[in-house]
Amino acid sequence: MLDPKRLRNDLPGVVAGLARRGFTFDEDAFGALEAERRELQVRTEELQAERNRRSKAIGQAKARGEDVAPLLAEVGSLGDELKAASARLDALQGELETFLLGIPNIPHDAGASRRPSTSRPGTTSTSGRGSGCSTPTPRPS
Repeated sequence: MLDPKRLRNDLPGVVAGLARRGFTFDEDAFGALEAERRELQVRTEELQAERNRRSKAIGQAKARGEDVAPLLAEVGSLGDELKAASARLDALQGELETFLLGIPNIPHDAGASRRPSTSRPGTTSTSGRGSGCSTPTPRPS
């Protein structure tokens, strides 16, 4: 799966790499998912910060002996909104992951399709099957 951060940071490079592979990347679909993800991420973080501020205010109001019922109701409604935003964000991240799973890996460079030789000159495989272990070939005296 492609790294979402790489897509966010180098979309043109990723698109070009996928094109070399013969894959057409749907930039509009990715852009829509990513824009919604960012918006929900920011909203969720704002709701968490507001809930934390109000929870702190409840503690301060209790310390002063004030009625905290209205503050508790506000925090409760914030909690419901936060749960809904969090659930949508989780679902959207699942959609984004599913989208990314359908995209092939990007070739490292233009010559990446060729595999480099793993053997060194003057060595042979001990098993004859390319086990990765090699021993030096005896030299004639």
